Amino acid sequence: MRLIFLFCFISSISFSQFENTFKKLDTTDTAVGHDKKYVSGLGSKNYTTKWIYPNTRGQVEKYERLEFAISMPRSIDEKVMHFLATDDSTEGINPFLSWQLKVTARFKHVASNKEFFIDGFFYQNFKRDTSHSDFRKWEWIPLETPDYFRVRFAPPIAGQWVCEINIHTQNQTFENYATFPFTVNRSNNKGYVKVGKNKRYLVEGDETFFPAGQNLISPRCEFCYANSNGALPSELGRPGAQSFEGWMEKPTAMKGFLMFQEDMMNLSKSGGNYFREILFPQNQDIEWEKLGNYYGRMNRAWELDEQLFLARELNLKIQLNLQIQYALQIDNSRTFWNWSIDANDKRHIRPDLPCANPYNVGISTTKNDDPNTFFSDPTAKKFYKEKLRYIFSRWGYSTNLAVIGMVSEMEGCCTDADLCVEWMDEMGRYLKEDLKINQILIPSFLGIFHDPKNYEHPILANPIYDMSAYNWYAASAKKFQGNIKHIDGLITTFGQPFFYGEIGNANLYPCDTMRIEWGRDCWMTAFSGNAGIGMNWDDSFDDDLRQYLGNIHEFVNGINFDGDTAAWLPTRVISDNRKAETMLLISPDKSAAIGILSNRYYNWYLFGDTLGTLWNRPDLCQNRIPFDPGFHPNKPIEEKGVWEREFKDSPHDYIDRVSNTKMNQAVIYHPFESFSHNKNKHYRIRLYEMQRAYYRVDFYNAFTLAPISTEYNWGPNLKVEYPVMDKEAGLIAYKVRKVSLGQFPQINEEDRIPINFSDAIYDEDYRYIKIINNRYKLIINKEEYRLSIEHLNPKEEDNYSLVISDENHSEVYATNYTKASKDIRLKKLSKGRYTIEIKVNGVIYTEVVEL
Repeated sequence: MRLIFLFCFISSISFSQFENTFKKLDTTDTAVGHDKKYVSGLGSKNYTTKWIYPNTRGQVEKYERLEFAISMPRSIDEKVMHFLATDDSTEGINPFLSWQLKVTARFKHVASNKEFFIDGFFYQNFKRDTSHSDFRKWEWIPLETPDYFRVRFAPPIAGQWVCEINIHTQNQTFENYATFPFTVNRSNNKGYVKVGKNKRYLVEGDETFFPAGQNLISPRCEFCYANSNGALPSELGRPGAQSFEGWMEKPTAMKGFLMFQEDMMNLSKSGGNYFREILFPQNQDIEWEKLGNYYGRMNRAWELDEQLFLARELNLKIQLNLQIQYALQIDNSRTFWNWSIDANDKRHIRPDLPCANPYNVGISTTKNDDPNTFFSDPTAKKFYKEKLRYIFSRWGYSTNLAVIGMVSEMEGCCTDADLCVEWMDEMGRYLKEDLKINQILIPSFLGIFHDPKNYEHPILANPIYDMSAYNWYAASAKKFQGNIKHIDGLITTFGQPFFYGEIGNANLYPCDTMRIEWGRDCWMTAFSGNAGIGMNWDDSFDDDLRQYLGNIHEFVNGINFDGDTAAWLPTRVISDNRKAETMLLISPDKSAAIGILSNRYYNWYLFGDTLGTLWNRPDLCQNRIPFDPGFHPNKPIEEKGVWEREFKDSPHDYIDRVSNTKMNQAVIYHPFESFSHNKNKHYRIRLYEMQRAYYRVDFYNAFTLAPISTEYNWGPNLKVEYPVMDKEAGLIAYKVRKVSLGQFPQINEEDRIPINFSDAIYDEDYRYIKIINNRYKLIINKEEYRLSIEHLNPKEEDNYSLVISDENHSEVYATNYTKASKDIRLKKLSKGRYTIEIKVNGVIYTEVVEL
């Protein structure tokens, strides 16, 4: 009998599969084929392990995906097949629950004896059938998958490795079920994104990683069901993300997954490097219809495979939020009752029936009218950990999976403070300590959490979490006043970076038809102390807006914001009349700065459809001219706005005050006004406490990055003599540097020359270590403790440095030099492993040697 799958999903991965047998078992319960009695397309063959990826069998590159399949023992295989066909876990085995079946791969690096334990996961292969002219009828076709248990691992060390497979069920154990060796070759993959040493920015390898991205939110097809009973829906006029809740009432059609990949490609083409995605039950969540049984959603899991493979190809990093709050809420307007892929499941259609969340309908001790029971119930927590285990067994290997969010806007679904803190601690520790994930782990909150008594603060203070994050929606002309001070306070309080998971303009979204504030928010948050660009929630599909992301990425890429000894710090300055505003980052030694200037007349009200006819809501937009009330002389100091503070009172957020100040005057930003620094003294912007030096300031149109002008001036109180900010240049980006620096402290893209490891030579004997590649020749004489290096294809202006550190990361030698060759006499070093960092014009190459 052949089971008809409940799937609806995609195309197979383009990698070769190999029939390689690494180890055969000498037992009567060997892994052999069966007659496919229960489920078509699944079943074992007569080998124990099979190399799947990469196509260089037995060899994989450092930090890249290694994937192999495991053919299960016949006694287990038959019980798994029985479960998949019947849902009976008494006579069968549920392959998704570790207490019924646990497959573990133990990876050991031979030279260092370091070990890594990775769980296997159940896998079903698919392909997309897009042959029908009506995209609503496209289907996911399940493919023959005889090797349905997989293991994925990204080995972090080059050299020889051994893998051992162990299998455990409730009543059987197969220790050392399979063993095979493999080789890990060096690569240019820098590994997982981490928090920088100064706790303000992120790093990838030895460089700052500055996220330049947006919320792509989730695969979706808002028009796929528009004419479900009639003609083929039109693909034109895709609405913005704020129509999100209105159409997410049915499972995402295949068209939505393909469009999501198109958005990923367009984001990359625009110069972005990062996006945020949320697991929704209507698309990629692996668990919804059945508690602890993900079999009916394997096509969705396969779709997430496809996204991660594409992200690797495009060099995009992903922030993945694991739980959407709506699935745990009781508000009928956002519970999305019919998220099920099972059309006969009436629980998913009517709000008066029990919520379809499996943690509600599948567990008797949770309550439909109290989502807090999801966070308190022991059974619910036990099953949720299994879901987390599956997610990271399958996707945790990926270095493109950079940041993990636990629950989106947690305040919306967890209201018991003590319970929320306890749950976040337990799940965070499970991920970090039990599963040992490599990703940055963050919470997600809605709005600014001012009150230390709220439960957000103890969660952020928990060292299990790596970064503060919340979603911020504001529409005021004064929205960035106090912004830097607040972010800096969070970074200082919790000792971790801060990041905006979502930003937007709240109810002004339908008024800002030109998306002025979309672009301004990108630029301003980039220089606010945020660890990257704040990620807009709206307009996920707009390629024109994505150009802002590419421009900012190009503008800041290659700057070491994390710093060697200290990080770049943010400052906000506003002119005395509050018409010109700048956000900038200043280098630790005050020799350089980078930032954005904003003409506050360049705003949503003066551009586009201010009547709100787009959504037929003129009441949202009329009579809401952007306004700044100014200074309030009669208020006590604690009630005054931060915009009135002088530099000495608030050095990171100050007004450039002048005599005969206009701070007391209110400003209405209508009609439009063009101006430059020299209109009069009230438009002046100065940067205080720079070095006493001569500076160069280069100005660029933020919309195009076209150069506008260059000015020179003296510090320490540096006048920023900005050009005219008119309708075509309402936002102006700029870079400041000491003239004596020669160039801005930023890596040039032409200097980023990767090592060609396929032709590199590493040769070692008892006397010498010789390393030769396309960038340098490095020779270490182990007897004489001498190191010589010759840089290949040098340029006259090249600068070099070399740092040697021991196994404890302590620096044992460091030197800077300008000639293309260097001979170094080292002090006698003890035996051990040493890391050599070779820096060429800011680009770092790393060698690890044993002496």
